[in-house]
Amino acid sequence: MVRQAFSEVIPWLNKLLSEARRTDRIGSQMEILLLLAISYEILRKDNQAYEVLEQALELAEPEGYIRIFLDEGQPLIRLLQHWLTAKRAASGHDYVSQLIQSYQSEQIDNVNTINIHFTKRELELMHHIIDGLSNDQIARQLFLSPGTVKRYIHDIYQKLEVKNRVQAVSKIKEKHWL
Repeated sequence: MVRQAFSEVIPWLNKLLSEARRTDRIGSQMEILLLLAISYEILRKDNQAYEVLEQALELAEPEGYIRIFLDEGQPLIRLLQHWLTAKRAASGHDYVSQLIQSYQSEQIDNVNTINIHFTKRELELMHHIIDGLSNDQIARQLFLSPGTVKRYIHDIYQKLEVKNRVQAVSKIKEKHWL
């Protein structure tokens, strides 16, 4: 049943790919090509999966795209690993190795950050920090003293291993914690 669903999605992805090419939307082309490659691999059509993957790599490598590959997750990383094994003589090995390494590093970072526990109140304050509110504004909204807010924010900084709001907001967004 799953394979049938992927068989049915391929014509739609090809139509989307044609439109993305017609309108010269490179990012959309790459994303669609990656989805096609994953679909072909699930259907055990390795040659088609590799061919489509290579098209995506040709678009991505000159510009150094990484995130678009990482966002597809483990299925694409597994496909990239299979491609590396199957295409020993193909160009792009360094780039594909870099993509795989970036994914693995990101997974290690995610595992390391799982151990950070924020209280409900800290999460509430983090939302206000991201919204750009001052300590006094947060205190008024949450009916806390400014000193209490300052202490909570200090605790948040300690957990995030940052020194200021800019670093805190950056890390929160980078790790997709909120």
